Amino acid sequence: MKKIFVFTILSIASFAIMSQNIIQPQEVIMKKTLEKNYNFLKIPTDTICLNEFFNLGQATIYGYNPYGYIFGTGWGSDNTPKAPEIAQGYVMTFSGGYNIEEALIWVADKSKISANGSSINVKVSKIDGTSQYSGSSGSFTISCPNTVLTSTTVSWTDIDTTDFTVVPFSTPVYVTSDYAIVVNFDNFYSNNDTIGIVCSADGGGSAINGIEYTWWKYRPTSGNPFWAQLSHIFTSSGGAPIDVCIAIFPVVDANAGIVDGSSNFINGLQLGQNSPNPAITGTIIPYAVEKTSEIKLEIYDVRGNLIRTINEGIKTSGSYTINLNDKLVPGTYYYSIVAGKNRLTKKMIFSK
Repeated sequence: MKKIFVFTILSIASFAIMSQNIIQPQEVIMKKTLEKNYNFLKIPTDTICLNEFFNLGQATIYGYNPYGYIFGTGWGSDNTPKAPEIAQGYVMTFSGGYNIEEALIWVADKSKISANGSSINVKVSKIDGTSQYSGSSGSFTISCPNTVLTSTTVSWTDIDTTDFTVVPFSTPVYVTSDYAIVVNFDNFYSNNDTIGIVCSADGGGSAINGIEYTWWKYRPTSGNPFWAQLSHIFTSSGGAPIDVCIAIFPVVDANAGIVDGSSNFINGLQLGQNSPNPAITGTIIPYAVEKTSEIKLEIYDVRGNLIRTINEGIKTSGSYTINLNDKLVPGTYYYSIVAGKNRLTKKMIFSK
């Protein structure tokens, strides 16, 4: 009897929460495609999903009715903030986990009204929460970001609209399960400043991590904000749900994807640190591939210029080494192992 009573109470509470969390669907009214030339100087070790994102087509910045950005600051008709937070989730495919050292965020627009400009707060959170809501297309119970693992604040002057905004975490955060990077805009709303974040071409949500892994925190007319799946809120002019992912990329530590004989591949690749490092007249670079792929090595200087390409040809599953016999000008370089649209990048030094 007690169990039945508890279940009844929980059911009533759940219905009460659901009845308060009502979504009013929004239609996209602005879509601006963006070109971006990016280099690898912003990728000190391994960056998750960067190449997959850009191989989907031109990136986009979206606006919605009545005005504002989908991913960024936007106001409702009652002049209330509509998007206090956004989040992009990531599926953990790496056995054992890895440390997240930084995040890269593509900011396409920011405007300052306040004297000093606003800051954004960036968090890494576990996807261990749930959110319930209903709308014209049905009722939903979804997984969403909840437990905060680390957070940091990025000042106005450090928010870059030319290249990626680099978000360093003072202490790398170790993740072992699916997680999200959350961006909070409360400070922008307080100051009446504006900011807009880029997303992928349509179809990007499903293509990278699943459409359910892109969230928008919805602020209803009354009640508390709650997480909702982006595609449950926004539609295109043709009525189709928007299926995108946000231009937020985790940068993980150099121990992720190392060549160690394990099955710990990132996007089917492992890349070791060159040896010796620093190098003088030459160095050896180890790598491994999970399945048969056409492989090449690319080397960039500190200005982002591609200075060497070594084509390895078709490689079957296994571990390999590349002997780089060149005597490079002393300095810092970045080397990438590339298989189709996937790559891993690490740093090496040449000395006199």
